[in-house]
Amino acid sequence: MLLIWSGLQAQPEHQVWAEVATARPVYQLGYALSWPLTDRSSLAIQAGFSLAPGATALPAGMYYSWGGHTHRAVLSAGATVLVEDFFSFDQQISDTYLYLHPGVGYQWAPPDRHWSFRLVAMPSLRMDPTATRLWDPEGFWVGVLQAGVGFRIGKRKP
Repeated sequence: MLLIWSGLQAQPEHQVWAEVATARPVYQLGYALSWPLTDRSSLAIQAGFSLAPGATALPAGMYYSWGGHTHRAVLSAGATVLVEDFFSFDQQISDTYLYLHPGVGYQWAPPDRHWSFRLVAMPSLRMDPTATRLWDPEGFWVGVLQAGVGFRIGKRKP
């Protein structure tokens, strides 16, 4: 806990991410703040959006990476709210879904470059609260593979 607290006192790096996945939302654009915890680990908090025909998604997540300076392992935890047919609400049809997704993956981030690549495999729990049973959602698991490219804004902190 002390390691995380001391790492969050440092100046964060600002990153913009573009990601694609094998399940909805298929793509997303995000903004992340990444704090170096040690010289070989970091913690990033990311929020984004995805607009597709008939659906809008708001993903948010946290990524912890550790390893070498270029090759790193990644643990992730995230949630996505997906709304279908935003302008045509119906009282009997559920058009809002909640996805909860823990994951594990790999990040390639060369220290001398302004970009990095991340690949994460995750089981995604899709919760479907209906209009009549909002507090009793039915859920099922979906396997998801997510790939993304991130671009650092500004210079890397020493």
